[in-house]
Amino acid sequence: MPLYIGGKRVEDLYVGGQRIERAYLGSTLVYQPDAGFLDEFNRTALGPNWSVQGAPVTVTPGRACTDSVAYMWWTRQYPEDNVRASVTVDDIVIVQVLTNVDAADVSSASSYMAASWAQDGSLITTAYRLGQEVYREEVTVKKPEPGDVLTLQRQGNTVRVMINGTFVAGGTPSLPLPEGEGHRHINVSFTGCITRFEATEVGRVTQPRQHVEAFPTPGTSTYTLPEWAAHMRVLRWGGGGGGGGGDGATGRTGDGGRAGDAHVTNVSVDPSSTWQITVGAGGAGGAKEKAGDAGEQTRIGAMIANGGAGGSGYSGNAGRRADDLILRNGATLPGGAGGSNNQDGTAPGGGGGAGTGGIFGGGNPGRKGGDGLVVLDIVDQAWIDAYGTGIVD
Repeated sequence: MPLYIGGKRVEDLYVGGQRIERAYLGSTLVYQPDAGFLDEFNRTALGPNWSVQGAPVTVTPGRACTDSVAYMWWTRQYPEDNVRASVTVDDIVIVQVLTNVDAADVSSASSYMAASWAQDGSLITTAYRLGQEVYREEVTVKKPEPGDVLTLQRQGNTVRVMINGTFVAGGTPSLPLPEGEGHRHINVSFTGCITRFEATEVGRVTQPRQHVEAFPTPGTSTYTLPEWAAHMRVLRWGGGGGGGGGDGATGRTGDGGRAGDAHVTNVSVDPSSTWQITVGAGGAGGAKEKAGDAGEQTRIGAMIANGGAGGSGYSGNAGRRADDLILRNGATLPGGAGGSNNQDGTAPGGGGGAGTGGIFGGGNPGRKGGDGLVVLDIVDQAWIDAYGTGIVD
């Protein structure tokens, strides 16, 4: 199954048999092998998911630089307390790598963890704030050099600071850090340049969510979208037209009904919004020597699919087949088949079959068209980030 990012095909979605989430932030590819976050700064401007305070950040291929202290952070709601933030040093003095546990900025956070380096890069300070309680530890380490990776990791109530994977500071604070659901804001304050920023939710793969809901029964109903819904692909067929009746005098066969229209629309939606859905019924077949009825219109919001016209005259044609439509994953939902002579059309939207003719008043009536159908292909924002709004084919 190919992957599309920003409308461009990238590669398969499955890696080693495991489904991988990927996202697209601004012009940057974000790769999440373990539902982590990796930004290689292969772009000319920061994407919309970054917030920058302080000095502007200049981005050149492969690096982000500032002449004075800049504050840059990325926000995500982590479902677990195991998180990691790291930066790769270029010509830089790191001021701070921070994960705020419960607030968008440290000034309003009731709890956070941080690793700060002195301006000369020789002293590292770790801090944990829990309400009014603050735990600090200072350790003298070598000055970070270009290519060094500086990492702050939380595993449950343990906070560890590492340089190139080697533990240098941290431990379990005197009071437990908050656990459970909540926002985790990954912040970096720095001068100079960094070549990579990575924030990872350890050992977890986030699956983009998708739900397909079908409405095959004619009539009007309402449907409330899931609370995580961000976008839906609306597939819809109008009711098929009824077949025309046969001639009872000269044996001529009537005309089969036309198929209902078939349309697909991609639309952004509000979570938990309610939609009114009307599924059109297939048109009734015409009595002997009468035209068939048109199929009813199918509608959801302002999106419609008109019903097919009823068969009229004596062409002898079968009911017409409705068009196929395609789900996001490339699966085909076939349109209904048109009815052959003296047979109903099938759902969704197939035209009803014509009635055969007879003599001495013995013609047959046309047959009913297939009912319409609505199918909602609903996804969350992670799916949109990974695939865009269209079909993965």
